[in-house]
Parts: sequence; C-alpha cells; structure tokens
Amino acid sequence: MARVFNRLRQETGAYGKAVIVVTHGDIIAGVAGSADGDPAWKRWDTFPSETGSIHVIDLKKNGPAILRAFNIVPSLDE
Repeated sequence: MARVFNRLRQETGAYGKAVIVVTHGDIIAGVAGSADGDPAWKRWDTFPSETGSIHVIDLKKNGPAILRAFNIVPSLDE
C-alpha cells in the first residue's frame, strides 16, 4: 500500500484526501499525506495504477459515508 500511496502523491499531489484503491474487486482505503485539504477538489478523480484504480475523494464532503459503507477506517500508517 505504501508504494501505491507514494505513487499517488507523486502523480497528483493529493494530500489530505481519502484514498480508495480498487484492486480486482477489493476495496482498500487510507489517507494520503497531511490534512491540509483542497476545498476545490470536490469531484471524484480516478487515476490508473498497476494495482487497479485510485479514487481520490473529498473526505469532508462524502468520504465518511463511503468508508462506512465498506466498513473501512482510514489510516495514516500506510
């Protein structure tokens, strides 16, 4: 997971966002970077990766409901 998050940071600079990685039907979530947030980033963005699709969402807007739906707790440890 650390490799995926590092690639996400390098390619998008998506710090402080919820990250949901979809890999062959499995859902993995975490938080990328610091919690500085970007209020302009309101839409879903999908970035291709070698492990699946990386979706970056606005955690304050709709992240909690999505993470609860998959029973996922984001972690800064990744």
